Amino acid sequence: MKEADCSKILVIDESSKLLSMTDERLEKALIQTNAKVLILDPIQAYLGGGIDMNRANEARNITKQLGMLAEK
Repeated sequence: MKEADCSKILVIDESSKLLSMTDERLEKALIQTNAKVLILDPIQAYLGGGIDMNRANEARNITKQLGMLAEK
């Protein structure tokens, strides 16, 4: 069994600006690390202010942007 290569893990600093699914730092981090996996946990924390996860029309627009990022 191989051990994890922690040098390939990148954590985005949220001390000066909170992260959301529409944040340009996500795409930059994915490109920088050539990542195959992105973990947003808990996902509700990254929807952005004022988005109600229980309202499909609100959450769909945000998650669609994340899906387009994944397609890139």
